[in-house]
Amino acid sequence: MKINKSSVVAIIAVKGNSLRFPKKNLKLINKVPLFWHSIKCIIDCKAIKDIFVATDSTKVKNYCLKRGIKIIWRGPNKKKHQEQFFDVLKYAYGTLDKSYNYVVSVLANSPEHKTEQVNNAIKMIKTNKFQEVRSYNEKGEETGLFAFRSFIFEKR
Repeated sequence: MKINKSSVVAIIAVKGNSLRFPKKNLKLINKVPLFWHSIKCIIDCKAIKDIFVATDSTKVKNYCLKRGIKIIWRGPNKKKHQEQFFDVLKYAYGTLDKSYNYVVSVLANSPEHKTEQVNNAIKMIKTNKFQEVRSYNEKGEETGLFAFRSFIFEKR
């Protein structure tokens, strides 16, 4: 399958539950579920062709579908509480029937990102030909915005 070298997909992983903070991603912030803030910053990115939410929650699924966001259902083997984020993205990407050159994601519990930051991450990964780009704050702490070249899902 031929892919457009600039094609970008967004995949947001949203667990329905959390051991340390039950139903964290569904908690309302400014009358909107926490996870939706991570999707809002992606919706306006012109470079992103498709947006998917990978979830194990019927509530998240229904919320997204009502707003036109596509769902990747995380089966029973993909909802361990401590599952690695990269493994969730790799699983979700592997379910797609289309290939992309880049994958962008924002952690579901990272509501502070802006569309401009997502656009900058996409520009940075394309321009510098990095394999991945991650966001950090001024203290050097990771802030939950990721851009990957899709081929790394096949390497790891």
